[in-house]
Amino acid sequence: SRISWWPLPHAWNKSGLDVGYWSAECETWYNTRLKRIAEGGVLLRTTAQWKKTLVRNRNMPKFMKNYREVCELALDSLDLHLVSEL
Repeated sequence: SRISWWPLPHAWNKSGLDVGYWSAECETWYNTRLKRIAEGGVLLRTTAQWKKTLVRNRNMPKFMKNYREVCELALDSLDLHLVSEL
């Protein structure tokens, strides 16, 4: 089992912190974690431990998946013609 100081992308993407952008909550979480690592007060974690640790809103991953799908459909349905002027 792989262990790390930071969550791997798969664990992060399944977390409630993944809201599609780097939020203020993400920044606070990151700085707190970095400080604790520097102080020697944290242990390495497995992917399973990271997934449990990063739970904020259990519905966020499903919401973000649906949100991205709706955005993709909306963009695909637009008939955009890009005109470049020289």
